[in-house]
Amino acid sequence: MDFKCNDIDGATVTLTSSEGGLESDDNEDFALKYEALFSSNDLSPDLQLKAPGGPGQNDVSVSESYGGSTDLASGITASLSVTTTEAAKWAGGYSDTLTVNVTSN
Repeated sequence: MDFKCNDIDGATVTLTSSEGGLESDDNEDFALKYEALFSSNDLSPDLQLKAPGGPGQNDVSVSESYGGSTDLASGITASLSVTTTEAAKWAGGYSDTLTVNVTSN
């Protein structure tokens, strides 16, 4: 994805899992653990969300603030990858909404 912020103070990136994991379609409020990683060769450190899974975990988020730079103002390439870290216990579908929010500092 392209990532750009031309605020001299930089930007804060927030990853939010609405269900706290991959929620089972059949067993509502039960979710599987996963890890989401927002990364770029031009930003440090990487931002990692470890969705805890289990019952009742909603709106789990992590944030990282990145300072302003000419590279960030011009635009850089970033990626978002998601890896499941727990096997499904029940058959059926699992889903979550993962939101990436970028706010100028």
